[in-house]
Amino acid sequence: MLKPPAGPVPAKPRWAAVLHAPWLLASVLLVGACTLNRAAEPPSASSPKSPDVTSGQPTVASMLELLHRIGGSPSEEQSSIVTSARSTWLRTGSTQDGLTYALALGAPEHLESNPVEASRLLNTLLAREPPEALSGDVRRFAEVVRGEYAARTALYAEIARQKDMAARELRDSTLLNEARIEDLSSELARLRRERDEARRKLQAITDMERQLIEKEPEPTRPEGSR
Repeated sequence: MLKPPAGPVPAKPRWAAVLHAPWLLASVLLVGACTLNRAAEPPSASSPKSPDVTSGQPTVASMLELLHRIGGSPSEEQSSIVTSARSTWLRTGSTQDGLTYALALGAPEHLESNPVEASRLLNTLLAREPPEALSGDVRRFAEVVRGEYAARTALYAEIARQKDMAARELRDSTLLNEARIEDLSSELARLRRERDEARRKLQAITDMERQLIEKEPEPTRPEGSR
């Protein structure tokens, strides 16, 4: 397990450069989590796993383990992990506990995931001055996670924009179709009125012809004809 640097900052480990590639973050998290699983002893069946988040100095390994726990836990335990991290952060206000809460809050594998608030909290923590400032590998890891959460936030915003645009286009199309239906209904009503008027005129002409025929005098017979 990696430990936080003490004294002079040592040379960056070889894997630290990988953390600067956001698109490799998922692979880093998966490899780190699997390594932790292989190295850790299996928990005893008589002692269930506790969802509590321990307060203390975080390391890259402990943060990977936290993200792995959230991803592999049922929803109830995920909620407990986030709630515990929030309570600890509100109680202590320390940078370390704030980082733990930000990681848990922004993790994408649970229903309460909020990358917007998590990114905002990470920005605040990364802007802190010594002695509360994050440093070394933990800071670089936090910066990579912040970038990943910010990218998800932008993706969600784009999805919301596309949904809003689709809804607006559907609404406009519906209004346009309704207007067309109204125009067609008006045109149909006009044609029906013209048809009825034509029928009325035709009936009037027919009545006039019948009246003229009825009024026409009968032809007179010549005298002496039988």
